[in-house]
Amino acid sequence: MATQRKTSNDYAKELHKLELDKMALEKRIRTRAEEMCKANPDVVIGKIEVLNTPVYTKDYVGRLDNIDLDSVFGVMKIIEEDLKAKHPHKQTTIEFPKTQHEKLMNIAKSIQALNIPKTE
Repeated sequence: MATQRKTSNDYAKELHKLELDKMALEKRIRTRAEEMCKANPDVVIGKIEVLNTPVYTKDYVGRLDNIDLDSVFGVMKIIEEDLKAKHPHKQTTIEFPKTQHEKLMNIAKSIQALNIPKTE
C-alpha cells in the first residue's frame, strides 16, 4: 500500500483550518468572559493606583474584544476565585465516591503505615 506525501497546498489548507479553529475558540473564550462579567458585575479586578479607584468587571463589559487573551484569562480567573470565596459550598469538581475495594485498600495502607508489630 502506497501513501502519498502531503503537498504544500495540503499543508496550507490544514493550517488555514487550524487558524479558523483558533479564531472560533478565541471567540468562545471571549464570549464566556463577557457572560461572566455581566453575571458578576461587582467583582473587583484591580485598582487604578493614581486615583485609588477599584476596577470592576462591569467596566470590562463590551471591551474584552480589544484585550489580549492572557488578560481575558486573568479576568476570568479573578471572577472564578471570587465566586469560590463567596460560595465555598458550591461544587466545581466532581468527586466520585470510592468503591468498597478502594476504601479497604486505603484502610490496609494506613494500617501498614502504622507499622504495628504482629502479635502471636
